[in-house]
Amino acid sequence: MFVPSGVEIDVSQLCFNKAHFTRSDFEVQRFMTLARRRSDLKTIHSDLRLYLKSIQHSMVELINEDYAHFVNLSSNLVGLKTSIDSINTNIDTVWKDFNETAKDAVTQAEKIELRCTQLTATRDAQQKLSRQITAISSMKKLRSTLREASTPLTTLFLERLTSLLTDLVVNKEAIEEDSAAMKAYAKVMDNVGDRLNTEFLSSLQSDLSLLPLIFSLLSLCRLSDRLVSRIVSDVIDPSIKKEQNKTPLHSLNLVLESISKLRSDWSSKLGSHSKGPLMDFLDQSLLTFLLSYIDKSLSMHLTTSPSLFHSAFQSISIFIAEWPSQSASSPHLRAIRSRFQLQVYFLQVASAPWKKLQELADPSKFSLAEGEQEDEETRLNSQFFFQAAETIKGLWHEDRFLLPLAGKCWEQTTKIILLCVNYAKAMIDSVTSSDSSSPSFLSTLCSLQVDCTRMGAIVFDHALLSIWPRLRELGVDTSTFGQTLNAFIASMKKEAERVRSSMVDSLTRELDTMMNGVSQLPKQYRWTKKPSPTSASSYISSVVSRVDEAVKEAKEKGVEGAEEMGREAIERSAQGLIVKAQQTVNATGVSLSRLKRREGAAGSGEGETDEEKIRMQMGLDLSSILERIRGNEERTKEMEELLSKVQSTMTTWADIQRLATDLQRVQLANAAQKLSESNCIEVVTRLIERGVIDVVYTRDGSAYITRNHLCTMIVNEVSAAGGRLGVEAISANLNVHFDHVESSIPKINEEHGEYLYTNGELISREYVNQLHSQLRSLLSDCGLRTIAFLARHWDLASDTLLQLLTPLPQELGAVLDGDQIYTHSYMAAHKNGVRALFAATTKMTLLSTLITRSNLPSPRFHSLLDELIAEKEIAGRFSGSRHSPSALYVPNLHDRLVEAYVKNQIMQKEYIDLSMFRKLSLGEPKAALVQILGGVEKVKDLHILSTIVCTEAVLQRVKTILNDELSSKGVSDVFAVQTEIEIPFGVEDIQSIMKEMAKKDKKLTVEGDLIFSSSMISSALNEVKTSDRLNEKAREWVEKKLEKRGKEKKEEKESTPQPQGKKGNATAVVEDDDDWDDKKKGKGKKGGRGGGGEKGGTKGGGKPVNVTHKDKEREEERASMPHVSVDELEEWLVSVPEQLRAIVAEKIHYEVDSCLSLLTQQQLASREQEAVQSTKKAHGQMREKAIALYQRIRVFEEATHSELFEISLKSDLRSHLLKTLCSELSNDLLAFVSSSPSGITLTPKQRDDTISSLPSTSKNAFTALVNSLKEEPFEAFHEALNKVCSRSICDLPLNPIDKDTRDSIISSYTSLLKEEAASSVPAATLLSLILLQFTKQGVAVHASGKFVSQLLPCLKSKLDESSFDSMIDTQKLVIDSMRKKGAELEEINQKQF
Repeated sequence: MFVPSGVEIDVSQLCFNKAHFTRSDFEVQRFMTLARRRSDLKTIHSDLRLYLKSIQHSMVELINEDYAHFVNLSSNLVGLKTSIDSINTNIDTVWKDFNETAKDAVTQAEKIELRCTQLTATRDAQQKLSRQITAISSMKKLRSTLREASTPLTTLFLERLTSLLTDLVVNKEAIEEDSAAMKAYAKVMDNVGDRLNTEFLSSLQSDLSLLPLIFSLLSLCRLSDRLVSRIVSDVIDPSIKKEQNKTPLHSLNLVLESISKLRSDWSSKLGSHSKGPLMDFLDQSLLTFLLSYIDKSLSMHLTTSPSLFHSAFQSISIFIAEWPSQSASSPHLRAIRSRFQLQVYFLQVASAPWKKLQELADPSKFSLAEGEQEDEETRLNSQFFFQAAETIKGLWHEDRFLLPLAGKCWEQTTKIILLCVNYAKAMIDSVTSSDSSSPSFLSTLCSLQVDCTRMGAIVFDHALLSIWPRLRELGVDTSTFGQTLNAFIASMKKEAERVRSSMVDSLTRELDTMMNGVSQLPKQYRWTKKPSPTSASSYISSVVSRVDEAVKEAKEKGVEGAEEMGREAIERSAQGLIVKAQQTVNATGVSLSRLKRREGAAGSGEGETDEEKIRMQMGLDLSSILERIRGNEERTKEMEELLSKVQSTMTTWADIQRLATDLQRVQLANAAQKLSESNCIEVVTRLIERGVIDVVYTRDGSAYITRNHLCTMIVNEVSAAGGRLGVEAISANLNVHFDHVESSIPKINEEHGEYLYTNGELISREYVNQLHSQLRSLLSDCGLRTIAFLARHWDLASDTLLQLLTPLPQELGAVLDGDQIYTHSYMAAHKNGVRALFAATTKMTLLSTLITRSNLPSPRFHSLLDELIAEKEIAGRFSGSRHSPSALYVPNLHDRLVEAYVKNQIMQKEYIDLSMFRKLSLGEPKAALVQILGGVEKVKDLHILSTIVCTEAVLQRVKTILNDELSSKGVSDVFAVQTEIEIPFGVEDIQSIMKEMAKKDKKLTVEGDLIFSSSMISSALNEVKTSDRLNEKAREWVEKKLEKRGKEKKEEKESTPQPQGKKGNATAVVEDDDDWDDKKKGKGKKGGRGGGGEKGGTKGGGKPVNVTHKDKEREEERASMPHVSVDELEEWLVSVPEQLRAIVAEKIHYEVDSCLSLLTQQQLASREQEAVQSTKKAHGQMREKAIALYQRIRVFEEATHSELFEISLKSDLRSHLLKTLCSELSNDLLAFVSSSPSGITLTPKQRDDTISSLPSTSKNAFTALVNSLKEEPFEAFHEALNKVCSRSICDLPLNPIDKDTRDSIISSYTSLLKEEAASSVPAATLLSLILLQFTKQGVAVHASGKFVSQLLPCLKSKLDESSFDSMIDTQKLVIDSMRKKGAELEEINQKQF
């Protein structure tokens, strides 16, 4: 189609990567940019053209290949349509033929089905009519019986009535609806019902003797329902005590008492029938009356009076609890209880207080509690908390609380305490976000702090006194509820701490504002010439008075630890004062360090300077604060250190001023001799070289500084910078090279030991203390700070910050955990949260879920969890490793619910699914049941199967079902049990039960999901054995086997070479085949096989060739034995149930197969024996016949050598003998070998065909024998005959003729001739007479009538003349008669034609 260009390109030599073109984000611009890095535009253009040709060449080749495939496909599809049409035609033809063939069968099947349907309908109609007749007859008898009935009824009458009613009810279904019979039935049943109801009421009001029998009749006819109303109105209502002008509650108690007494009387009269359907019916009537009484007399009062509802419900509860037949009367008891609408009652009791509480929960409506409170220690300040406490107490008060509403009451209590927590949070947020300068700010916070502290204690005390006892009445474990209250108390304490913290923060902010007065001290004393201070500043007095006022107000509200709160506020405010004082002192040190570099320093004045006055005032202020916070050791220590430092600084400052004055005076004095600058430099240089002094140069080289002074200056610079300064900044400030500053740091550390050099910065201990102070403030605001946050806040590296903060001081009250720092109070709060989280968890929950909800890192969560476990605060257990992702927390409540669920399942349903053990994380079922049920003894009655755990009763029900199926059908399966029983047994469960049954009863057998009787297998085996199927199958196989064996023998004879014996020895005999056993042992020819006369044996170590060969044949024969397949055996097992046939067939298959093999062997042996006997008989007969014929031939052959005959006659006689007797013998032998029928004359063609069908050896031998019949001498015949009669072919050894045998043959021949001579045929008589004359001469001649003319002359010398002439005359007469007879026959033939 297309001619490829033949261009082949090495793509590896291209200047670009061809993979770029296959990318989904290919861009030309990017491709060119990459390609230009390797080559110029010309090369890129040339390579692109080459690559295009390569692609075109590949495309052409691909198109050619696809085109070749397309052409091939087209050629293959040319005749497809014709083939499809032909197939469709054949299908249509076959389908039409099938329809035509099956049409008659379908028609007949439809007719049969229609006939069966008609017969079935007829039979059903007959049965229905019979039942209708029985029902109508029963109605007639009932009618007459009721008319004859006496009053009152007798037992005999009731028994007769029972029989009639039973027949009527049983056959009632046969009566058609809306028919006259059905109307009659309804009328009869109404009459029966009225009469029985009347008698029932009469007996109920008397001795109740006939009541059981009457009730059974009513139940049979389903007429007891309409009797209840009459019992209520005619019997129960008149028996109830009624008193006028009594309260509804009193009337209810009287009714309940009367009902109980009436039931007790009936029960005692009924005696043995007091437990059963009759008593249940009477109970139903009594409870129906009670229901109607409640509806008529109490329903209106119950909805309007909660107090009546409470009392009536308690009375009804006691009545229900004491009612004897709880299970049978449960529907009516539930109906009675449902008349008391607990939901409505609870709404009446709880809705109004709850609405009022929700209205007060608005922070904007905050108000103080109104009214008097009993105990001042538990007094609540706010109206909301007071109302919440009263609402909780009212819910659980004995005049309102009902046990069934315990859950509702606890739920409402939980809602109230949750509302309290939310209200506290909202109120605190509202107050703290308001103006703190408001007069009511601190008062409101104090009220909230007191209420939050006391509310938890009030609720907990009430729970101990009122709630817990009521919950224990229900058998409920109160630990979970206690944990909820603990969480509530912890939350309220947390909010109280939050209020207290807000109070302290507010007071601290006020004090901080007042403490700012310390910044006014320099203004008060600098340049004012004010006298030295003698007392603390006024701002200190204001601070102290404000703290006293706040403490007093807090005490009035009942705040605990008010003084401690004031002291804490002063401590926090004192921190700012300390920082400012430190800055002032450090500033003084910086001024001293730079004093020598100042020019024109002022002279010192007399008296105290302004700086001294400022520091004195600071000392007095600090002393006053120190006295106020004396109780805090940490804060006292810091203040005392600062105070001593201020005092020492004041002393040092005075000394420095005096030294500075002396130095200035010396410098201004006039000297007599002065050194030049160059001389000074030279002197200093030599002193440095000699090591007399240790100085360093400044960066500009204009000054010298000693090492010690450099260290002092570095320390001063760091102090002036607040305790932290970079080395580069120090070098710039001191005008000293960086290396000198850095080399001085080790010396500074040796002298001071309070400095740290890290990241190019020098940090002092004072700076670290400042960090601790600031960290304390930061942690007070938020209990958690991260190292990253602090590093950003203080502009420090994280590693440096960790180095400075490690270890944290104990007084800080914080913990460094990884990259986080948190306070103990922060951890305590989270610990409470974790405690509440576990307390609120009521079902199995992944521990990872709880960790996620806690918002805590996993290690911290686990540490808190360990603490709670050590404190026994966790009411639950953990399933699996706690650090595993699949670890579960299982609360104790969940375990109790699971335990109750398992017990209820076993008690009510008598089983439980094993999958529930996995779903509920109970572990191994047996161990879990032992733990739940409380001991191994209680688990003994349970059976743990593959999918469920069931009781012994359930197991017996399953066994009963299986036994019923076995007794009725002889077989049962899993499906039968699953359909009969509602319990969801698995297949494995029922199989295990079947195996247990089979283990106990050896007569049962289990196979898969079936169980059946073992006798079914034996009966099926006997059925198969006694049937003719095995005999038929064995007979067919034997026939085929014998036929095959015959063919094999023929082939074996054909392939076996003929043994060579002595030439001309007709008596050479070879040992018989092993299949023939008619020879006596030891008769074998010497030198033959089986020397010593033992067939198949060996002597002298000879190999048992034949024995091995026969064994191999027997093995092959056994392997080829017929077998019965399992499918075939299933078809034979007609009497076995269908679902069991495959299993039974598998069971008996081996025995049936063995039986078939045995039958086959027996039949084969029998047939072989018959064949052997038949073959032996035929062989013996043939041998006798062949020997007799052969001996006659030898006798007749001797006659052909007699001197009485001429040579020509001798030859003719031999030829005649070959054509007659010899041919007869050869034909018999041929028929014997080819198994053809004997006695049939074969045409030459038939004979040749028969010989050609023989094996080659036999064919050659018989061909030679037939050929020997056509020619002389006679020896060829004898040689061919001996070969044919040899063992390898006919196995008919021909014995040599002896004298006695010869005489016997001649004698018998003579007798035969005499009989022939007596014949009425002249020719035969003549021939016989002639041959008799020869036998008299001792010569037995075999000749026919044509030899008469030749034989008579030979007798001339042996007979007298007259006898001879008589024979001549006789010959002539015979010839004439034969001619005359021939003419007559010709004449007759002419007349016929």
